[in-house]
Parts: sequence; structure tokens; C-alpha cells
Amino acid sequence: MANETNVVETNAANSATDAKDESHLLVVLSQKTYDIVQDVVKRATDRGLESSFDHWLADAITSGAKGRIRTWDDRDEVTLMKQVRAGNAKAIEKLQEIIKRNASQ
Repeated sequence: MANETNVVETNAANSATDAKDESHLLVVLSQKTYDIVQDVVKRATDRGLESSFDHWLADAITSGAKGRIRTWDDRDEVTLMKQVRAGNAKAIEKLQEIIKRNASQ
């Protein structure tokens, strides 16, 4: 578990002592991940920016996930265009669907 991040879902019904459990997810970070986010927190604080750990952890996850999705979307488009150029009938149909969907928006 040295460089892994574990995610554990919690269930409020299992906790008889908590009247209201607003958490729905617990995340166990590796020391390496914690140290990286903590460094961001320290640098943000030095700059007079938001200084909570939760904020910068959420920011890192969100920006990283959005970047990954954009990368995959770009690669999917390139792959689709290559398949269309090669005459792949399913790729041509998919491209036509995308064009129709975008035209109707």
C-alpha cells in the first residue's frame, strides 16, 4: 500500500452513535500523496490563498480527472477519424451520429 490510495464507502445506517452522518466516502491516502497535497497547502498559504487540505485535495483530484478525460476524449476523436479514413463502417456511423447530435444542439 506504499503508493496506493484506498477508498472505503461508509454506511450511516451501520453507525448507531451518529445521529447524522454526512460523509459518504472515506479515502486513505498514501504518505506520498499526502505529502504532495500538504506541500501545495503550504505554498498556497504562503501566497495568501485558500489554505485547507480538503480544498487542495479536491482541486487536485478534480483538475487531474478533468485533464485525463480531455486527453482520452482527444485520443478518441483522433482514433475515430483514423478509422473513418480507413473506411470503417461503424466509425463512419458513429461520426454521423456525433455530427447530427452537435447540429441539433
